[in-house]
Amino acid sequence: MRLGAALSVCLPLFAVSQTPVTDTTAKESLGFALQPWDSPQERIVVMDRIDLDTNYQLYVTRSSDGGATWTTPSPALATGVYESHGSLIQTGEDAYQLFYSTMSDDGMRISRATSANAANFTVEGPLELGWAEPGSIRPRAVRLPGGRIVLVYDRLLDMPAYVSWSDDDGASWDTSKVQIAPAGAQFARITWREADDRFLLTYSTGAQDGSSRLWARTTTEIDDWSDPATEISSGDGDFLSTPLALDDGDFAVLWGQSVGSDVQLFSSHSENGNDWSEARQHTFTNGSTNVAPFGLDAGEGCVDLFWTLSDSEVYYDIVQELACLDPLFGDQFE
Repeated sequence: MRLGAALSVCLPLFAVSQTPVTDTTAKESLGFALQPWDSPQERIVVMDRIDLDTNYQLYVTRSSDGGATWTTPSPALATGVYESHGSLIQTGEDAYQLFYSTMSDDGMRISRATSANAANFTVEGPLELGWAEPGSIRPRAVRLPGGRIVLVYDRLLDMPAYVSWSDDDGASWDTSKVQIAPAGAQFARITWREADDRFLLTYSTGAQDGSSRLWARTTTEIDDWSDPATEISSGDGDFLSTPLALDDGDFAVLWGQSVGSDVQLFSSHSENGNDWSEARQHTFTNGSTNVAPFGLDAGEGCVDLFWTLSDSEVYYDIVQELACLDPLFGDQFE
């Protein structure tokens, strides 16, 4: 049974005590959260750890009790070079793959690492995505039931976002460089809905007035993203988002957005990925920054929500909480 399946009513986000995933004197920013197959109480979180020398390294922590307790974060790769924006997928009963941005001799590239336990990873090297020059960053991967791995990523220098895919467990990748978002797009993220074989992409763009806009785009053909994008929200903030395909059949998107001097978490729902509900605010903290949300479907219109929380400019930590996103429970957020 999933975490939320035993709950007859999901509580509003601010009414449930937050569980710290990390509590350290470091800057730790959430990258990805995963619930392993057939392990309803297990959680794995991949994060960026930024030390005071601004060195980025990927760390992993895990919980075997639904998030009540967490292991001490440990290095996922320990390569000694820049590692960030980790995206973790499971490809077999004892097989995991981690995609991440790394600094090579000639610039930024996306690399892949493999593991049997999502704790000790072996670096497999950079992906060949069809580019003659480096500059691919911020990967986000999903695995389809047939085994195909779909990867979206950004390019440096205000280039568009792109998608690639692998049908041989990550050994080789499509190199046609399919564009999925316009020039200047950032933080491309993707999910997939099994019911209608539909992909949902979210990304943000900047405006001349300094504000940002959050967009959604859908397709059922991975190499055709010609349908127009729909704006979900606009305002101040980087709109680092996560799209979700929920068990109730809806799509949902989580993101952070400025409210006064703080940054709060919001969500929106859609049945088709084009028509979006009014944004719903889920955090109401004072003097805090809430960013980089990620959700694991918990059923009953709820998600097991992870995000990065900071009460200062020095340290960031990751927290977890059960949150309701479904409009069915809307009165509880008012």
